[in-house]
Amino acid sequence: MGMDAHRNFLPRDTKLKNSLMGIGKRLRKAILSKNSTLKEFSQKSKIPYITLQQYVADNQKPGANALIEISKCLNISIDWLLIGQGNMYNPPQDSPPLPTRSPVQTIEEIDETLKDLFGFRRKGRSFVTDA
Repeated sequence: MGMDAHRNFLPRDTKLKNSLMGIGKRLRKAILSKNSTLKEFSQKSKIPYITLQQYVADNQKPGANALIEISKCLNISIDWLLIGQGNMYNPPQDSPPLPTRSPVQTIEEIDETLKDLFGFRRKGRSFVTDA
């Protein structure tokens, strides 16, 4: 099999390329996307410059606190940074809140609703009609 045959196995999909890229390359990409240098990002994030160099070179993996700081400063997804999946950037803060569930009803409220809707109420474990 020649070299050309092996090219067919190289990833062409951006998502797949991102997942094969290491944390260091994704971190560098995120910093550059903000038109920042490593030194500038170090000052902004309060992560030592030498430590960031180690992250970008994939010689050291960021811990939980560093990941949180990186995510906040760059507004990037920790999932994307760690495994290269999902969107690079976090959704805007002004996005609509997730729907909330109504409070849990009491048994009495459920009984009243059943009576109003269907004309029966609970009696023990069975239901009876009000006749």
